[in-house]
Formats: sequence, C-alpha cells, structure tokens
Amino acid sequence: MQVNNNLQILRGLAAALIVLVHINELLLKNFAPYWFSATLFSGVDVFFVISGFIISKSISRNRYSALEFVFHRWLRVAPLYYLLTVFVFVVAYFYPSLLKTTTADISGLLKSIAFIPYEKSEGRIYPLYYVGWSLNYEMFFYFLCFLNLFFIKKINIYFVEVTVFVLVLLGFYFSPKDIYENFGVLGYFFTRPIMISFVFGMLIARYDYFFEKFLSNKNVVLIFSLVVSVCAMFASQIYFPIGNQSLFLPDTSSAYYFSIPAAIIVVAVLNLKIRSSGIVDLMVRLGDSSYSLYLSHYFIVAVTGVLVNRYFDNYKLMASVLCFFIVIWVANLVHFYVERRLSNFIRLKFSGSKK
Repeated sequence: MQVNNNLQILRGLAAALIVLVHINELLLKNFAPYWFSATLFSGVDVFFVISGFIISKSISRNRYSALEFVFHRWLRVAPLYYLLTVFVFVVAYFYPSLLKTTTADISGLLKSIAFIPYEKSEGRIYPLYYVGWSLNYEMFFYFLCFLNLFFIKKINIYFVEVTVFVLVLLGFYFSPKDIYENFGVLGYFFTRPIMISFVFGMLIARYDYFFEKFLSNKNVVLIFSLVVSVCAMFASQIYFPIGNQSLFLPDTSSAYYFSIPAAIIVVAVLNLKIRSSGIVDLMVRLGDSSYSLYLSHYFIVAVTGVLVNRYFDNYKLMASVLCFFIVIWVANLVHFYVERRLSNFIRLKFSGSKK
C-alpha cells in the first residue's frame, strides 16, 4: 500500500464526514446529537493537515518554479469551484427565493472567484457558494508557499510555518472583536486557529522519516492511536462543543479540539500497512474524487432535503442513506467527466501539456 493510497483513503473519509454533517443538517433536521455532528466537522481539519503534508512534500522536491507551483494549485482548486460558483450566482439571480442568504451580488461573485473572504451576511463569512469558505484558507496557504518559493527559493527554512504560527498567535493574543474592528474581515479570517492544521501537516512531512522509522510495522500501535484520537474528538464535543466560540460563522476555533488528533490520525494512516482489497480500492477511488465530493454534495443534499421534508417526511433515515450513496456516485461522475476534463482543457490551453 503506497503512502499516496493511504492519504487518498483518508481524504475520501474526510470528505464523507462533511457530507454527513450536511445530511444531518439539511435532510435529517439535526436528528443526530449536536456533539456527534460537530465532531464530523473535523473532516475540514483533517483535510488541512493532509494539504499541509502534500504541499510541503511537493515543493520540497523542487519540481516547480514559484509560478508553476501557483498555476498547478490554482488548476487543482479553481476550475470546478468557479463553475459551481457561477451556477449558484445564476440560480440566485433568476430564482432568489430558492436561496436564503445568497444573493446575485457581483461584488460577492468577484471576491469569491478571487478567494477573498467577505461578510456575506451579518455574522457569516462565506463566499457565494457556501462550502468554498475552506478554499479561502487553502489558497492563502498556497500564497504563502508561493512567497517562500519566489523570494526565498528554499523550502527547508520554516517561513510558512512561522508565518501561520504568528498569525494564529496574534488571533489568540488579541480578541477576535479587536482584530475585526482594526483589520477587518481579512485580519480576522486569517488569524483563526484552524490554520494551524496546515502547520501540523508540514511538520509531519518534514519529519516523516522519523515517524516511519519508529512506527513501521506497528499496526497495533497505529490503530490504537487512531481510536484514541477519534474518541478524543468526540469527547471534546461532548464537553466543549464548537458553535459559539467564533465571532463569525463558520466556527474556525475547531483547531483547539481537532488539529492535534487530526495530525495524529494522518501520521497513523500514513504508516498503516493496509492490504489491498476490493473495498480498499473503492475507498482509494473515493479519495480520488474527494474534491468533487466536497464541492458537489451540497446541491444534492439540499434538493433531497426539500423533497423528503415535503413528500417523504416519514422516510428521512432511509432517504439519508440513499442520498449518501447518490452523492458519492455523482461525485465520481463529476470527477471524471467535469473536474478532470476541465483541468486538462485549461492546462492544454496554457501549457500544451496533459501531465
């Protein structure tokens, strides 16, 4: 089992957690206890740790120049997100009654496309397409890596880690309200604790040799670490639930409870020896389409929620299970027939290469 496959499995599971959060919210109408649903939100923290690991590994190999790096990361994130963002804008323009706080606002559209966080409505910092808020953090992280490559040329110094750590420390030292009043949405958004997850991922990448040396062929220890970390996440939400600890939604204070367990989970999965099987292959495939799953699932869950609550109110649980598998199936189609083809088309136009 290659490291890449292990990470793909974890990415697929992390995306599935976010799907379950929205199924519970939109379809089951918060049928699951709050602490359970809040724990599933940890999928975002796991994603960020994985992202920190992958990007650190990628740029440490010196495969790309700074401009090549930023183009490849933009190509990985932007095309499908832009497509769905424009779709939301069109729906908001022609059918505003279908959406709640989302309006056909040109300024919001441009900021969303530029990955600039803004206050979409009172108390809510979201882009035009709701789930894209985490991509604002991803792109900011990529921007710091770009600065590192462009100005410093080397990745073996700790520029990105130190920068993120200082920003998060400022957000911890000063009250969020003071930061917002003095530095606005951008100052508030990019000093939130959740960004520390990227740092954990980068540190895991830097010292993965030592993790591999001490944890190789110790599946029992790794599985125990996984169980303890997951239990710690659930316990944190039973006693200290997220939801009212941030000045704005989304609640980006989740790192206080999830970042360290998420980092342990990533280390454990990276070093876990997983035998190949049909189920494992399916999970790897789920990981391959995890980005499409993350971006596309909300539409399907929302529409299903409206239909079920209007016509099949007594079959919510059955509908939720069916919806979950439909979402995964659609994500697979989106990945192969939209995400990949769109990226390849743009890559060919700009570089003439399909690599």
